[in-house]
Amino acid sequence: MINFIIMPFSAVAFIYLIISITLLFIGIENAVFNISGNATESIFSPFKRFIEGKIHREGKKAPRALYMSSLFLIAVYFFIPMGSLPQFFSVRGGFLIAVSLLVLAQNFYIRGLKQYSKEIYFSIDRNLINILFKFTVALLLVLITLAWFVINIGVPGSIFCLNTYAAMPLAGVTNFWGRIGLVFFFFSLVVVSPCRKVRRAELTEYTSLLEVYDAVRSTLCPAIITAIFVPVNIGLLFGLAGIPMYAADFVFYWLKVLIVQIAVIPPIRAAYLGMKERLPLGWKSSPYLFLSYSGVAFFLANLYL
Repeated sequence: MINFIIMPFSAVAFIYLIISITLLFIGIENAVFNISGNATESIFSPFKRFIEGKIHREGKKAPRALYMSSLFLIAVYFFIPMGSLPQFFSVRGGFLIAVSLLVLAQNFYIRGLKQYSKEIYFSIDRNLINILFKFTVALLLVLITLAWFVINIGVPGSIFCLNTYAAMPLAGVTNFWGRIGLVFFFFSLVVVSPCRKVRRAELTEYTSLLEVYDAVRSTLCPAIITAIFVPVNIGLLFGLAGIPMYAADFVFYWLKVLIVQIAVIPPIRAAYLGMKERLPLGWKSSPYLFLSYSGVAFFLANLYL
């Protein structure tokens, strides 16, 4: 009974924590890449605007659908393990719920864009509008492959729970072929992750209507990638236990997320988009398909060779 009373308050606190972290991260992005083009902008400016209620561009409010999209994206964080802490909602089908929430978020994003301006919606490249859906499809392929892999090698835990993959470094249970597959899967998710640095101007202008959406979406994909592929913790390494260990691993987890968001995704995605532009029209999906299916092939080789 007490848990049912405490849970809503914990969930609200968690939501505000996620919003605060993601706003801080895009503040750091703004400072590192000068995205805002404003010399007076500090890393805390997005967080300050949120506190003051200035979360959308002056002159026109963001559509309600974009707020709903933000809520669905924030809900995904409830199913991501962070450091030594398990996911907030430990359910057996956690990653399936997370994928469903990503699809709903993408749907409300498109609806919000249409409500704001159909002219903008039809003028923007579909690849930019559907980038989150592409990440969702890539994530689903990766997790299905990993689920099949852990079933066959007998790893304990639910195959449909991200905790299983975060608690067990995959590099430690794969052979040479599997580790190559992990590299291909890592790049397959990175190249379809939203990236504010390499985004086109018209989409940047739209998403800035609701800065919270921009922040939550920009950090979500690095958070998922980090939980799956970089589940290294430091608490035990420094001889910590209990709350100090959880706190150290939590901070270290978000440091890894920041590095992926700031230093890993932008150059890789920029190189990927530059390569796509040089390909013939019918071959633009080939690099992503190569990365994804190569990852599957190498994991099959890990199991059967």
